[in-house]
Amino acid sequence: MPSYVIGLDLSDTAVRATLLKGSLRGYEIVDFLSLEPERDEDTGQATITTVSAAARKVLDTIDRPQATIVTSVSAVSVSSWVVDMPFSDPKRIEQTIRFEIENYVPWDLEEVALDYRIASTSEQGARVLTAMVPWERLEQLVDALHAVEIDPRHIVVDAEALARLAPPSDQAVALLDVDAQRTLVCVTQGGECQWFRAVHRALSPLPEQRPGLLEETTAEVDPSVVSWITDIRASLLAAQRGGCPTIEKVLITGSRARQPGLSQALAEDLGVETHHLVLPASPINPESAPHPEPGHAVCYALALRGFGRKGGQELELRQGEFAYKADSRLYGRLTIAGIAAAILIALTGVGLHLQEVHSLRTEIASVKTQLIDTVQQAFPQVPASVLVSPESAIAVMNEQVNEVQKRIDHLEGPAITPLVALKELSNVVPKDVLIDVDEYLVNGEMIRIRGTTDSFGSVDSIEAAIAAHVHFKGAQKSDVNKARDGKMRFVVTIPRNGEEGEEG
Repeated sequence: MPSYVIGLDLSDTAVRATLLKGSLRGYEIVDFLSLEPERDEDTGQATITTVSAAARKVLDTIDRPQATIVTSVSAVSVSSWVVDMPFSDPKRIEQTIRFEIENYVPWDLEEVALDYRIASTSEQGARVLTAMVPWERLEQLVDALHAVEIDPRHIVVDAEALARLAPPSDQAVALLDVDAQRTLVCVTQGGECQWFRAVHRALSPLPEQRPGLLEETTAEVDPSVVSWITDIRASLLAAQRGGCPTIEKVLITGSRARQPGLSQALAEDLGVETHHLVLPASPINPESAPHPEPGHAVCYALALRGFGRKGGQELELRQGEFAYKADSRLYGRLTIAGIAAAILIALTGVGLHLQEVHSLRTEIASVKTQLIDTVQQAFPQVPASVLVSPESAIAVMNEQVNEVQKRIDHLEGPAITPLVALKELSNVVPKDVLIDVDEYLVNGEMIRIRGTTDSFGSVDSIEAAIAAHVHFKGAQKSDVNKARDGKMRFVVTIPRNGEEGEEG
């Protein structure tokens, strides 16, 4: 049984969906669907409730209840920052990224869902792309979808997902998805998103004749068009100021991308080669499969996200209390797959009569296909090329289950509680050293103590005593400086080795 993935673009102007059928040979485009949501009688605008209702109708038309659903939060609602780290080790980045991003944003990180991916690495370190969305906004989306019995496996950022449509190139390329109410901007290099943003401005239709658009007077050209192009220019300049390479090409897609003269207008203003983005055709049955139109770009990109990327990091905003919870049917299917695997292995050692051999081989092939497809549907992030045999499928299933168990163990809390840690720290600090503690912070990545003492020697003694304790290996001092009152200020940081704790 093949696996199906649905990319669901929940735009206010139209709910759009892409249905892909995955197999060991790749994927096939099955269908594209769209439906305008109903408008509120008072405001004339679609609401999250009417958009969700339209999405339900689209999924009912598709009629693939076991399909993996991928949807997104609009980049309009997302805050994104690119952080330069002085190292590229993924584990160190995971331990420090939240503390680093605190220096950039004015709000409490407890109020947002935060995820990141390493955009690029070099000898100097790594560029890390972060995305944050308020928990309240995420809750509204998940609740509205659950109300119509839609449970997406992944929730990502629409603008960032567009990178999957970028043609392979070492140049920096800007993808623009132009819709009636907003434009998504995604700057890519080597097929990876380096920076994204949403321009929340409506684009009016362009005139048929458009030479020298920005040199014309506002009486002759709709001001919204001039303002829109100005916003696009400002966004691309912001990307370059943020560390992106010089943008060499702009590719346009989206429901409004085919307005006459749009690419010419941008090329004239930006001075950059500008073309329409050619969306990838179906790798399987390209002649008979539906061909994607520009308006399908976002839902197409979201569907591709459902298959994952080999070895690649993926942004995921469905986390915390809103993390995807597989229903009992999935566990039932895995149980059936395990039983089928046991039957398959047992049957291979049984001697059969010659007249039964053909029938048995047929059954084995069917069970093998069902096992591989079930594991692939349960874990779509695993490349199909890995699932080449029942043994490899079972190994992947065990590996993924073990990974889930590790996450559960991670969430169960540290072996040493903040209160016990404080008591142990009090015991290990030398009795003859005077210390005033200004801050005691415990979280999943570290324990941090900020305080004052009487001398540099005392700071060294405190660091050595703490580092000698079995629970506080790797303790290091930092920010040592002498205050005006003559006392020495210092910080001692103790890594938690990935244990999740709480703040005290």
